[in-house]
Parts: sequence; structure tokens; C-alpha cells
Amino acid sequence: MPQTMHINPQKGYLLVEVSGKFDENKAQEFILQLLKSTYEHSIFKVLVDIRDIKGPISTFSRFSLAEFIATQRNSRYMQMAVLESPGQFQNPRFFETVAVNRGSRVKVFTTSTNEALEWLEN
Repeated sequence: MPQTMHINPQKGYLLVEVSGKFDENKAQEFILQLLKSTYEHSIFKVLVDIRDIKGPISTFSRFSLAEFIATQRNSRYMQMAVLESPGQFQNPRFFETVAVNRGSRVKVFTTSTNEALEWLEN
């Protein structure tokens, strides 16, 4: 199943659900689409649920995506919580560390949607 993304505006945040087989090129397209959606809806808090992503995501791909997000001019206004399944990726905080070190407001959660939403409220 190819990688797909659905963006659903919620009260106070955008819910982004990504599923299917990981594709780095598609992921970069999705990031651009996500940033565009934040402006279209005037909502800059985003919950990205990637628990249904299949296939390996290399450390280099996670580094590249975190760096890609941070280099997008509009990303500095966005606060993004990423929801992963426990054990889904080796070193789940690596993406977060790279993005934060480059000026993005990103946090990875492997526990619950509620914890991610609480962080977005701050």
C-alpha cells in the first residue's frame, strides 16, 4: 500500500494521519502539504500520527526529514507532536533531536494521543 496522508482540522489543532509503506520523497511532499494546510486553516498546532507507517525508516531518512522540516520557512510557526508506536523505530527521539536542534518545535510521543495533545496545548 503506498504512503497516504489525511489532514483533518480539529478544535485547536490539525490531525494528520499517515499510513502505508514509507517513501521519503512522498514524506517531503506531505510536509509541504502539511505546512500549506496550517496556513489554509490558520492552525499551527499539528498532531502527526505515523503509527500506521510500514517498512523501515533509516536513520538517514529521519535525519533528512527533520532537517527538511526545519529548513522550511513556514515551519517556525508550527508546533508538531508526532505519535509513534512503542518500538516502531530504533531511537525514536532522533528525529525530534535533529528537528529541535535546527529550531523546530517538535516532540515525539510513543505513549498516548492525550499526552501529545497536552503538549500541544502548552
